[in-house]
Amino acid sequence: MSKGLTVLGVNDFDKSATTYRKQLLMMPIQGIQSSLKHMTLRPGIRYAQRVGQAGVNVELRPYVPNSKQDANLQTIWRELKTYFGSVNADFEPNDAISTVLGHLASQASGEALKNTDLAKLTLALIANQIGAKLNSCLFTAVRDANGTTTNKLFDGFDTITAADVTAGNLTTNKNNYLEASSVISSANAESELKAYYRSCSDELRGQAVKMLISQDIYDAYCDSYQTNHGALPYNREFEKTYLEGSQGKCELVPIVGKANSEYIHITPKSNILVGVDQMGDIERVNVGKYAPDTLTFEMRMFFGVEFETVDARMFKAIKLAQPSNNPG
Repeated sequence: MSKGLTVLGVNDFDKSATTYRKQLLMMPIQGIQSSLKHMTLRPGIRYAQRVGQAGVNVELRPYVPNSKQDANLQTIWRELKTYFGSVNADFEPNDAISTVLGHLASQASGEALKNTDLAKLTLALIANQIGAKLNSCLFTAVRDANGTTTNKLFDGFDTITAADVTAGNLTTNKNNYLEASSVISSANAESELKAYYRSCSDELRGQAVKMLISQDIYDAYCDSYQTNHGALPYNREFEKTYLEGSQGKCELVPIVGKANSEYIHITPKSNILVGVDQMGDIERVNVGKYAPDTLTFEMRMFFGVEFETVDARMFKAIKLAQPSNNPG
């Protein structure tokens, strides 16, 4: 332990948890920031909130006396569900503090830390790990109320997509769904991704969208592009941010949670919703002592994801072709 610091007890940690409750509750959300910058955060949601796309089917047309149109508002509702999750994580204070001090050693600030600051940083270290788990499950999570992992807390984007296919909300006839016939490789990735994008509705292609893909697919696209265009004078960088031919409207976004995903999603940032509470008093953070040598970090918070709409003008999902398991 650093000079000038007394041994921290449960009261120090619990006081810090109470004082910095809002910051600690926000840290798991900050832990998904690499993905969240391509999505839209919806705070203040406990359990469920209706979301959807509203529209009125009216148009300017030639004047005819007393001619009328039906201007009834038409809304297709979806439900952004957030689920109440918990963390009860045991930690040994001395080990946790040593980890924090080791991290700060290069900054030569360990000696100047107060006990309250050190307790906060130790709890933050735990809270950040919660965010890392959430980030890896954004697409693959499957809700199971009896589950014991983050992957069972909520339904991820891929799980929601599969359910929409089963329910008939996503179909090729609606132009919001496509089943690819070719497995993506470094030989065909550029042509495949272009084909997916060009199959989208004109309305979707007319706005800035994210193409959410795995890191493997992004790497294959970069390799494919370099092979096809490496000799061109304007091709001066290997990393590609936007899909070639999209006029800078389709951003290629490799996402951590997309590893081994069956789907590619093409949709605006505003349509990719991450629901949290962060505003009420049900969510909490505290530290308890239930064993002689360990403390328990306790957190309760809401979390869930959803697409606001799957209308073809705002959304398209592509189910990827899978490699054959047949030998040879």
